[in-house]
Amino acid sequence: MIPRSQMRRKCSRWELHSRLDKAATSEEHVADVLAQLDVKAETFRELSREFGGVMELVGYFNDYPGLTFTDEIVQRLASYSLSVDFDFYVRGPGEIASNK
Repeated sequence: MIPRSQMRRKCSRWELHSRLDKAATSEEHVADVLAQLDVKAETFRELSREFGGVMELVGYFNDYPGLTFTDEIVQRLASYSLSVDFDFYVRGPGEIASNK
């Protein structure tokens, strides 16, 4: 049940966030989240395969970033059967950087 309501949750999820400073590269953030998965690797692999694990990358940039993953990162994502969803946003002229 959803607290303070009579509605049931239609899905549930776990969220892991990078522990790195926002100035780190996208690949470094991905590697940090993978390191968190590695703590209980087999459990996360099973859950990801059963429920369709997704790593969502969300970023707000002043210019559109380039993004490259090493072979190792790609292999690690594949070992967890993770799909990757990229939601990158470029701020328009005059937009103020937020805490996102």
